[in-house]
Amino acid sequence: MKKILFILKGFLLACLFVCLQIITTSFLPYPFSTIHISLILLIFTMIVYRRGTIVWLAFFVGFLFDVYSNNTFGIYISVFSISCLFTYWLYRDVFTAQSIWAILVLMAIALVTFRLSFSLILYMTDVVIWKDIYSFLFYEFVNTLICAFVIYFVGGIYKYTKPLGK
Repeated sequence: MKKILFILKGFLLACLFVCLQIITTSFLPYPFSTIHISLILLIFTMIVYRRGTIVWLAFFVGFLFDVYSNNTFGIYISVFSISCLFTYWLYRDVFTAQSIWAILVLMAIALVTFRLSFSLILYMTDVVIWKDIYSFLFYEFVNTLICAFVIYFVGGIYKYTKPLGK
């Protein structure tokens, strides 16, 4: 029964992350619509819960993005899983000091990993990337890090940032 509730909670959390991403991209004007809120929430969930199950949550989020998007099915599942797996590994083994700067670097690495793997998979499937990708990536990078910085303090995430051994 606990496993069923755990899976249901993860799926509902993934639905919430995807809905917030859709709301963000649909209702905010252009520079602010590039905020990758689902990746921010995945990283902060990883920081709060400190468990490897974040990769499964990323899988569910990727599945819901694949259902919603018009890209080849499986792209978002792969990209979210790779990005969160790599970020969790860095969080667990490399970033032992849990300051705001370490979390922002972790967020930047997660975003770069996400975009690089997404671009690589799109390149392998011969999908044309739009022409103004560099300005979009710049706005996405800057706005996502600023939003993560604000959510860190406003959302009270700083309470959960202590070394992993404690």
